[in-house]
Amino acid sequence: MAKIEETVEIPARSQVRTVALTCDLCGTKSIDDDNWRAPKPTTNNVNQTTVESKAGSRYPDGADFTTTKIDICPACFHNRLLPWLVSQGAAPRTEETEW
Repeated sequence: MAKIEETVEIPARSQVRTVALTCDLCGTKSIDDDNWRAPKPTTNNVNQTTVESKAGSRYPDGADFTTTKIDICPACFHNRLLPWLVSQGAAPRTEETEW
C-alpha cells in the first residue's frame, strides 16, 4: 500500500489580546497592556495602576466572580483619584517591594 500525501494550508488562529489601555479620565494611552509612561522613561520602569472590585462566590472546586475595572493612568490616580479618596476619609497604605 502506498502512502499518498498532500500539503494542506492551515490558517493561523486569531486571538484578541490587550496591547494598550486608555485612561478613562484623561485619555492617555499606555505603552503596553498594563504599563504606563513613566516620568523618566527607561526600559526598566514599571508604572502600573489597578483599580478594581471583585464580587462573587468561591467554592472548594472553583469560583464565579464579576470584576469591575477602571483604566486609570498613574498621573490621574495620584493627582485626581487619590486626593478624592483621602478627602472621603480613606487612609492609603504604601508598601515597598524588593525582589
